[in-house]
Amino acid sequence: MYFFFVILFYLRSYFLLLPLLKERKKEIVNHILLHVYNALGVCYVRDGKLEKGITQFETVVRLQPGYVTAWNNLGDAYENKKDYKSALKAFEEVLLFDPNNKVARPRRDTLKEREKMYEGVSVKSK
Repeated sequence: MYFFFVILFYLRSYFLLLPLLKERKKEIVNHILLHVYNALGVCYVRDGKLEKGITQFETVVRLQPGYVTAWNNLGDAYENKKDYKSALKAFEEVLLFDPNNKVARPRRDTLKEREKMYEGVSVKSK
């Protein structure tokens, strides 16, 4: 549908575009907000504010569960936080939507190997 909007805009068919935009305004705004939340999450993670980044990514995937990029970003943030169990869940979620995802598949496989390696090993806390 968005591709159709772009074509109408490119063709300068504003008389057709305006009624469609008014009709779909809320849907378009929500779609744009998802990209903004995801981008904000990326900025937070790059600044080392992992919790804030994770919150943004979780917001995106709650609003749009099929947003694969946000799931990948969420997995990456959890991995940076060393929360490997949550990272694994995020990458597995990506693969539910996109089974051949070239980012999530190797990361998920590495995390599964890591999980097997430490299976049955008790960790002492100080």
